[in-house]
Amino acid sequence: MNRTLIAARYALGVLLAIPLSPFLYFQGRRVKKTMPKLPGATGNEGAAGESERPLRLLVLGESTMAGVGVDTHENGFTGALARYLSERLTTGVSWKVFAESGHTAKTALERLVPLIQGAQADLVIVGLGANDAFTVNRPERWGRQVVALIAALREKLGGVPIVFLSVPPIREFPAFSRPLRFIVGNLAVLLSKELDRRVVNQPGVYHASKCLVLQEWFKIHGAHLKRSDFFSDGVHPSELTYRIWAETTGAFILEKNLI
Repeated sequence: MNRTLIAARYALGVLLAIPLSPFLYFQGRRVKKTMPKLPGATGNEGAAGESERPLRLLVLGESTMAGVGVDTHENGFTGALARYLSERLTTGVSWKVFAESGHTAKTALERLVPLIQGAQADLVIVGLGANDAFTVNRPERWGRQVVALIAALREKLGGVPIVFLSVPPIREFPAFSRPLRFIVGNLAVLLSKELDRRVVNQPGVYHASKCLVLQEWFKIHGAHLKRSDFFSDGVHPSELTYRIWAETTGAFILEKNLI
């Protein structure tokens, strides 16, 4: 999808949201008030498997990368990805997580990247997009912020492969009303399209955009599952979601020969 079409769809979405803005505001307040406040996972550094020279994984992002919804990173996305890669590559995989709830592409650049002090990595995973959708960030501006984030990571870590994860599927969030899922969820889709457009010309940068598709997971993992099984609180992933998401992302990484 080209820049003009993305911008036009964003503008249309904003126009559709204007008459609904009072309703969406109170819906948002209700969700924030009723949703349990889950902490991030513990264990920002860890490892899976053993070897003399483990594969070094650096994870950066918002609440999903902070492991909100599970108790430790062992049970979240990072631990599951490390185990998947360790088992298939028969090597140790160590990880460091730089993530916190609420971050956007802009604040991740400003507050998380400076925390990376001398940390070396063989692979960088970036999970962002939900908060940029919640704050109605314009796709064009989001794209520029993503490019700036990539440049900052390159300055810190050199030419290491960078994988951007799927923008969270807000249209599937059980805690949101249908109008809220429609408006904010469609914006998340546009941010994903913009991310595709931006990374295609960035050497060594990839977008694992098809690794978090719940409808596909229903087909693969059983029709007995409910949408709520994939969420810990109606918004954040469950342990099941983190595991399947990590495994599909790990398969993407191996398919692309990134490590």
